Amino acid sequence: MIKKDTFAEYRKAEGINASLLKAATSPRAVQKYLERDSKPSDQMILGTLFHNLLLEPNAPDWIVAPEVDKRTKAGKEAFAEFEANANGKTIVTQSQLEIAEDMMASLDVDGWVLHPFAETETSCYSMGKKARFDAYMEPCDEFPTGVIWDIKTAKACDFRGFQRSCYDYSYDLQAWWYCHLFEMEFGLWPEFRFLAIETQSPHIWQEFIVDESFLASGKAKVEKAFDVLQRHAQGSRKGNESKEVQVLSAGAWW
Repeated sequence: MIKKDTFAEYRKAEGINASLLKAATSPRAVQKYLERDSKPSDQMILGTLFHNLLLEPNAPDWIVAPEVDKRTKAGKEAFAEFEANANGKTIVTQSQLEIAEDMMASLDVDGWVLHPFAETETSCYSMGKKARFDAYMEPCDEFPTGVIWDIKTAKACDFRGFQRSCYDYSYDLQAWWYCHLFEMEFGLWPEFRFLAIETQSPHIWQEFIVDESFLASGKAKVEKAFDVLQRHAQGSRKGNESKEVQVLSAGAWW
């Protein structure tokens, strides 16, 4: 089921998502993820702000924080009052807003625009599974199998730099999971694209299309994660269930 809901509603909805699968490296890691403090980092806040500016410019879900000294009692009280009246919106600093606007300007100068018929910030739910698509299009004449766009803010978006980020943050797992749910909804395996943009000026960006090897890697990680989730459901809380000593060699990419 495709549903246009808020991110807060998506988070409350039951179902396994890519974030849980990424965390499922061991039963103990799953438990720590379930008990985590979900307070976002500054980089996550910047990413959320950029997503909102790019994907839903007519529905701002952010608010700029006042410049107060939170080291003082008066400053703490003023910020607490502001936070209470934010109505759940993402609280950003003036500096974060300026960076996000510069990132948008970089796309504008180079002429990149999201497809005008793309559906944005949409949730997909299917048989206890869920995903949050940044943007997608159903199968159509222009995209016969459909397409999913995922927006990533990154330290580096040249080929090797972003490839490394994909490895570090398991973007391959996320890509396969999103395509898997898309296929369950529409019956076709979609094209999957990343738009990666650097958070440092001059905000260089690059669009990528993933290949079969990328998706195969993601599928293998998902299958391994489901095995870990099953052991967690059976009560295991171990950090490492393997007692074998492994041989460590220098990787080719060294």
